[in-house]
Amino acid sequence: MAEMLAAYRGDARPLVLSSEHMCYLSAPQVADIAGGLSGRDVRIVYYVRPQPDLIESTYKTKVMQANVRVAPFHEWLERSWKAFDYRLRIAPWLKAFGQEAILVRPYLSGAMDVAVDFARLTGFSLPNEQRAIRMRPSLDARSILILHEYDRLFPGKLKRDGMIEALRKVEQTTGKSSFRFVDEELKLRILDYYRDSNIRFSKMFLQDSEAPDLLTG
Repeated sequence: MAEMLAAYRGDARPLVLSSEHMCYLSAPQVADIAGGLSGRDVRIVYYVRPQPDLIESTYKTKVMQANVRVAPFHEWLERSWKAFDYRLRIAPWLKAFGQEAILVRPYLSGAMDVAVDFARLTGFSLPNEQRAIRMRPSLDARSILILHEYDRLFPGKLKRDGMIEALRKVEQTTGKSSFRFVDEELKLRILDYYRDSNIRFSKMFLQDSEAPDLLTG
């Protein structure tokens, strides 16, 4: 990223940096980005969703990517609580750019398209072919459990893509499973864990949005 920012130094054209992983950057990493963007009018669009949904989605994505073997869900979650605290995640960006540069947008699952929302906010166009390219079919939690067991029995990526496609075909035939990693009991535990942090975060960033109670309701 440092090389990319250096390449655009002095270029007046709009520059978009977009990655789900950027919310996990450390304070020194964000400070480096701020230095690389020095002199630019920086606006940060930061999407949030309720932690129970985010945790479910993140775990499924990690298993599907499988750059390294992922721990079983509950073991992984016990190591990951801080990763989903929005106040901790936004803090380096708040320090480097200030609150006036940050626009927090609620991610309304099933009711909005993040790319379309971002394009509307920024004025960037989003051709239909680009929308088609970025769509990434997911697997339901039942299929993720099967894939996780497959990874345990057959470590490495041999025929893994074929396994994923087979699971997608099964889902298309039988329908999505209602099973979720985050059941109602765990959902309440998660909401309770983040309650105080979410209240403070929402007062700072979501009061004027269309979903001010997204994280606290």
